[in-house]
Amino acid sequence: MAAAYDPMASWYAAIHGDKHEVLAHFQPLVDLLEDRLEKGRVLDVGCGIGLMSRVIAASGAYQVVGIDPSEASIQEARRSQAADVADIEYRQCDVLNLDPELGQFDAIICTNGLLAHLEDESAREAAVSRLIERLSPGGWLFLPQYDTAWLLNEEAHSQFSLPRVCEDGGQPFVYLRRTTWPGRDHDLPQELEMLRIDDDGAVTRVEVPLKPVSNGQLAKRLQALNMERLEWLAPEQTGYDAPVCICRKPGQETLLHYGENWYPITVHPAAMEENPFEEEPGTVRTSLSVTRTEGRQRLVTRRKQVTLVMFSGGIDSVYALDRLLRESDDEIIAHHLHMMNLEGRDRAEDRACREIIEYLRHRHRDFIYTESAVDRRKFLGFGMDDVTVAFEAGAISRSFAHVRGHSVDRWTTGTCLEEELEDLSKEDLSDDEHLGHMLNATEAASFPHLPPRYFQLPIIPKADQMAYMGQELVDLCWTCRTPEWQADGMAVECGKCKTCELMGLVRSGQQTIPD
Repeated sequence: MAAAYDPMASWYAAIHGDKHEVLAHFQPLVDLLEDRLEKGRVLDVGCGIGLMSRVIAASGAYQVVGIDPSEASIQEARRSQAADVADIEYRQCDVLNLDPELGQFDAIICTNGLLAHLEDESAREAAVSRLIERLSPGGWLFLPQYDTAWLLNEEAHSQFSLPRVCEDGGQPFVYLRRTTWPGRDHDLPQELEMLRIDDDGAVTRVEVPLKPVSNGQLAKRLQALNMERLEWLAPEQTGYDAPVCICRKPGQETLLHYGENWYPITVHPAAMEENPFEEEPGTVRTSLSVTRTEGRQRLVTRRKQVTLVMFSGGIDSVYALDRLLRESDDEIIAHHLHMMNLEGRDRAEDRACREIIEYLRHRHRDFIYTESAVDRRKFLGFGMDDVTVAFEAGAISRSFAHVRGHSVDRWTTGTCLEEELEDLSKEDLSDDEHLGHMLNATEAASFPHLPPRYFQLPIIPKADQMAYMGQELVDLCWTCRTPEWQADGMAVECGKCKTCELMGLVRSGQQTIPD
């Protein structure tokens, strides 16, 4: 395929007319780029002799790299490059074997029908993957596509373009192209012939087999690779002569402003029975998702509710995970956020979490387990752990949406009655009104997707949680905030922190709930 266009490299520019015609042809694509990217590095894939590369670089806002598998085309691009356009680098390169030295790009624009030039589906999938790998987070991918209306034709037929009189080095020639549709047998390639007929009757014929990709096939592949903001623009919308697929690589999303509290919520209701966030484990068993078919029709499907449990390995969060696995039919995600600190609490929790996950999978059913970490060992000060956890819950939901096409439905953490009552006893709740900050953090991290709703299981004393879980599971939990490390590398509870004191009362059977 690389050599197919070599015979026409020297006269390819002539069939596009003068520079004003070239500008008029490619400017609609560049307008689409400028609407989405103010400046940055742009890769022109299948650049040929560099016509579009020069239009992109003309504004001076972009550093342009053009690649093409045809060595003759690249040589012609370098030869004809305008002296005043300095920010173009041309390389002979195949899209399936991109040079690692190319680096990352803020936008990638492909030539018409790039994917149609590849021989089979595996090559097309690999090409799309390679291109996305070269995109920086937040980068844009532009894929002009050949018209795929031929897929609807039952009978094979050919179609000629109107003849065009061109000039190459002062010598006139006639250019026309013929496209042959294979008809019913869609496994056969579409044939593209480009003909140059010189004044003396000599004919130069360039034949290229094409296998256009349907919009549905391409959209499905891009969605599988987590690309977002996918849209198709028709020629009548853009002024360009082919449909254009545009999508964006996730990353660098603008976070919502955190300076104001959109949720002016008093953290704790006046009475525990009025908790607006309380939900039973199986409150909602199914949810609806709206997707699109390959024909772009809306399709409403019913799916299981997705519940995220942010768990630390302590009693409260393990109780929540255990109960949801037992009493709901939800798809469960258990996420452990490693809070790395000087005391090494994260190491003790990590060991406990891994044993708990294995135990619960064996005891109940399979579920998703994910992890992340925050290194707090050099922090000069500490904020509220709950806000950090809430932000991470939003980030997990956003990642889930990129893969599944819909966000996590709800999320929770662990809490017990003793801690809730302690907070209620505080005279000044102004510093404790952090639930609004939590919800804002989740929404900011979920952007641009809908945030999962926060909920709490019915809040009960820690002793009741432990009775529900059973002693075997309780023994796997880790609750100490400041562990003490032994010479053998094992951690033991300090017996002095707030959590250890509460657990001591619970284990001894003493009263922990005030009358």
